[in-house]
Amino acid sequence: MSYNEYKYSSFDLMNIFGIKKGSWQSVKKKYNLDNYATKIFDTSQNQNKFMYNEQAYNILKDNYNNKIIEEVKENPKMLALISENTTLKATIEEYKNLNTKFELMYNEEKQNKENILKDNITLQINNENFKNQNNKLSEENHNLQKEIERLKNRNFLARLFNK
Repeated sequence: MSYNEYKYSSFDLMNIFGIKKGSWQSVKKKYNLDNYATKIFDTSQNQNKFMYNEQAYNILKDNYNNKIIEEVKENPKMLALISENTTLKATIEEYKNLNTKFELMYNEEKQNKENILKDNITLQINNENFKNQNNKLSEENHNLQKEIERLKNRNFLARLFNK
């Protein structure tokens, strides 16, 4: 990534560092952020837009960190809140990871269940086809047995009358 690559809009920087919309101009002037910006035309919003590079981000980041350090010195409770906030963020991230793992497991189980149901349906269809085939073969076997009996009786009668 180039150090002069312009990738932050003013709204991005305001959101990242908690700068209110009304105070953006004074922050911009205080740190000479226009030196690290380029003006582009945003066709989607049909207006000019300033894009800032990594140097502008780093200037605001350093200022933000210094401001936090000063506030912590003035109010020791802030340090506890910051560490609690960091812990909560880590916990949330951990829960997100767990949630993702559970979603993957759920989707795999769901897919396995669907595959088993499809296999079950296929087996049921095959079973029905085999039953139908078996019934036809049984019927054919029965007809052949009847024919054999008829031929045996006919042969028996023929021998009986020939005597």
